[in-house]
Amino acid sequence: MPRVLVCADEIQHGKPHPEGYLSAAKRLGRAAAECVVIEDAPAGLEAARAAGMRSVGVCGTYPANALALADLIIPTLNTLRIAAGPDSSELEITVATP
Repeated sequence: MPRVLVCADEIQHGKPHPEGYLSAAKRLGRAAAECVVIEDAPAGLEAARAAGMRSVGVCGTYPANALALADLIIPTLNTLRIAAGPDSSELEITVATP
């Protein structure tokens, strides 16, 4: 279970507005620039960019060309590998070959 959930009834504006992502960052005690959004829809990627966050676009609901705003596009979620960096304050994100 994620430490933070931001539900639609807790914000005034939905995606592509950045409010939901900014609220999550605040609850996590992190600056937006420290956050990475994992999204499968163009509106979510727009929200991430508007929030000043990096993003990973996951193909499936939309094809890769529709996710062009993402900093990284992956074919499926199960190809994404996320681990704590050497000092545990950063994430190492890699993509496994399907």
